[in-house]
Amino acid sequence: MEQKYENRLVAFIDILGFSDLILRSEKEPGRIPWLINILNAIKYNEGIKERFGKKLDVRMEFTAFSDCFVLSSRIPEDPVNASLYQITLICTLLLKSGLFARGAVVEGNIYHRENIVLGPGFLDAYGKEQKEAIYPRIIVSKNLVKKYYHEIKVPELDKIINKWSATLLRKDEDNIYFLDTIFSVSHSLKSADEKAHVELTKKHIEKRIKENKNKIDILNKYIWFKRYFNNIIEDHPELCVDKIK
Repeated sequence: MEQKYENRLVAFIDILGFSDLILRSEKEPGRIPWLINILNAIKYNEGIKERFGKKLDVRMEFTAFSDCFVLSSRIPEDPVNASLYQITLICTLLLKSGLFARGAVVEGNIYHRENIVLGPGFLDAYGKEQKEAIYPRIIVSKNLVKKYYHEIKVPELDKIINKWSATLLRKDEDNIYFLDTIFSVSHSLKSADEKAHVELTKKHIEKRIKENKNKIDILNKYIWFKRYFNNIIEDHPELCVDKIK
């Protein structure tokens, strides 16, 4: 295979608090299989290709670095939504396990094969995760947001994509777009119980706020997530879930 950069969608995701869990696993070996299962779930993302089919195969590559990972995919005109959906699904699964993620999704040149990742696209995603994401959110670059909102050009894909992509993005108070990991995916899956996921997320947020009440910098991150959660509850009264006080 030719070794050169490709213009791809690139996501750099940091799993918050994962390093602490790894350190605790040294004294609590029972945590090790759980940690490995989480990484395997991210890596293999079972069932996605089968669900999307060949027309939505985004040729995703994955590389893990202990408490963070890089995902990249091709960017044809239509399936950029499919790529964003896969990233949202992965981060929703992490949230279900009580793990919050911070990251950035950009478009850029990258060489990504198996465990080799390099290129300006990777550096851009990493830099935005470090400097702009700030809170437990996966931010999306402006040019990808434009592609997300473009009219879908392949008619047979239109109905398929719009079934699950319409609610992926939310706009924050700082005008930055981010992926909705609380509602969008659970709402789109027929087998998912969206209310159960939202209620479980509420418990995880309340736990993190309680654990970090004396650590202001960390606490502020979960206060942001609390606000995001309460906005979801306002937007979807049909869930019949109370806000976090």
